[in-house]
This record gives sequence, structure tokens and C-alpha cells, in this order.
Amino acid sequence: MRWLVLAVLAVLVNLTPAAQETDGTPRTVYHVLRDNRGGALAFIDPVTGEEQRVLASGERFTIVRGGVIWWDSDAGQVMWAGMDTLDASAHPFIQLRPGDSRVDWAVSDGGRRILWTLVRDDAPGIITTQTWTATVDGADRRLILEETRTDGLRVKPVAFSPDGQNAVMDYQPGGLESLLIFPQFAGLFTIDTTAETPEAAFLPGEPGDFTGAGVKDGRVVRLTVAGELGGFDVRVLDLALGRALTIDALRLSGYTLAGDVLVSPDGERAVYTLATITGTVGAARVESVLVSVDVSGLTQTALTTPQPRLLRPVGWTDGGEAILLIDPAEDGTWKVRLDSGRVEPVANLTWVGKVEN
Repeated sequence: MRWLVLAVLAVLVNLTPAAQETDGTPRTVYHVLRDNRGGALAFIDPVTGEEQRVLASGERFTIVRGGVIWWDSDAGQVMWAGMDTLDASAHPFIQLRPGDSRVDWAVSDGGRRILWTLVRDDAPGIITTQTWTATVDGADRRLILEETRTDGLRVKPVAFSPDGQNAVMDYQPGGLESLLIFPQFAGLFTIDTTAETPEAAFLPGEPGDFTGAGVKDGRVVRLTVAGELGGFDVRVLDLALGRALTIDALRLSGYTLAGDVLVSPDGERAVYTLATITGTVGAARVESVLVSVDVSGLTQTALTTPQPRLLRPVGWTDGGEAILLIDPAEDGTWKVRLDSGRVEPVANLTWVGKVEN
């Protein structure tokens, strides 16, 4: 254990901006797939290196103000671990009810508000989705949208607007999650979460291709299938102006999968993963390339050489000059700098984020 803590300490300066290290009592959070007791969350003090672990197995680990939430598939419930109590428990107000089949959520910048949906399969192809919003401590809890559809689509939260008032949502085909290696979006729309009776309004150009997207600082960066020549165009929509621009596809032969669009905090850059899977079941070989998108310059370029694993961008670091990467199949965190494209390992644990009270 001591060598693992030291290995993480050696890279914390690169992973966490120094200006935030002494602000209150933040904790850098990693997920451990293979802890000696099972999966775990590691809460690490970036100044002292003190590490405390909480048993946590599951998926969709999400930083909120004061802690982490995730879906525990074995227990069939949403879990919560606070940075003060450092103890895993059932989330106090986001849970499936009898008859519900799925729960999804999105968190505002700063982690103060949360939006979640509860899905009920009423009959084959008939799906009812309720959309709720609240502060992360459960205050101001409201049902803001309820919809029953007969086309097999459910509603999924995607992101909040910078001011936390509007939310970007998506219509998702039911039952495909286990078949996809990247989150894909079919029909993005917005709702005003503060309105007495919020109404859904499709974004310009939606519904679109069933492809990846990312939202940040009022910009939606959306992948679209390029057509006969292959690859993925990038469509950049400014939500305030309602204006979209398209960046031509990067022509890389053989890469038919794309997703995990991660937009920079200022909305000026984005990265996403191109991937290919070859071989047979049980002996599949995954290869990926990180693509850098210059939103202002309307260009996209291959940031890395082909990597022998599925590297997925999960966060910006080094003042926006580098991106943190993870591989969902193994413990570890990597980093790639925008100026060099070199991928290097930086931690033995899987990055989740930084949590503050």
C-alpha cells in the first residue's frame, strides 16, 4: 500500500492545480477496480498524501459537492460517499422505486445541483420518464418533466447550462447501454429547470446521428457521421446564439467508433476518442486515438499515435494544456499534453475527480 500512495503523491502536483490545494479540505478521488476487499474509492489529501478508502463497486462515479455518487449494479441502487463521513451508503433521495427500471443523472458545474431521471417500462416500447431536480443536499426538490412515449425512447440528463438554469437532455433508445462502448446521443433538447411547466425544445439540427457529444460553457460539441468518405464531422453549437458551425472529419482509416467528447472549461477546445475493435469474442483487440478539436479555429487533428487500449478523456489538467485519460478495463490514469501528444502514465489508480465541501 505504501508504494501505491507514494506513486500517487508523485503525480498530484500535475493532476491538481496548486491554487486549489489549500482551499478548505479538498480531496482527490480515485476509483480502484481491484482493491483487496473489492472495488473502492480512494480519497487522498493532495497536501499530506493521507489516503482513506471506501468500499465502492459499480459504475458512473460522479463528483458532487461534498462527495461522490455512483450506481451499484449488484445492490441495484444509487450510492453516496461523503468526504466528511467517508462511508458508503444508499443515496438519501435518488433511488429506484417499485416499477422503475433505470436512473440517470447530471450535475451542474461546481456540483451544487443535480438533475435525475427515473424510467419505467410500462409495456414493450412504452416508456415513462420522470425528470427531477434538486440541490445536492435534497433541497428544492421538484418534478419538472414527465413524459410517456410509445417509440421506445427515454429521457436522459446530459448537462446544465453555465448558470444552472437550463438543462440539456437527450432522447435515448432503451436497452442499448450494454452494447455501446461510448455514450451516444440521438436527440438533444433543452428545458428550463426553473420554469413552472418546463417544455422540451430540440436544439438546432436535432434529432441527429446516434453519436457522441459534449457540453460545456454554453457550447455543444456534437459528432456527426461524415458520410461516404468516413470519419466524423464535429458540429459546434453556441447555445446562446443558436448558431452552429461544422468542422470537417479527420480521415483515419479503420476507426469506426467515436465518443467521449470532453469540452474544455472555456469551451474553446475539445477532445474525443476514435476507436477500432478487431479480433473475435474473447480475443478482441482495441486500439484508440485521441483527437484534438480547436473549436475557435474550426480544425481537428490526431493528438496521439494509435494506443493499444481504449483511452477515454475524463478531465483537463495543467491549466488546460493536458488531458487526463483512463482505460475502463484496468486501474490507472494517463495524461497527454496538447503540445506533444505523448501519452504517459501518471497514477496507478483511476481518476474520478476532485471533491470539495
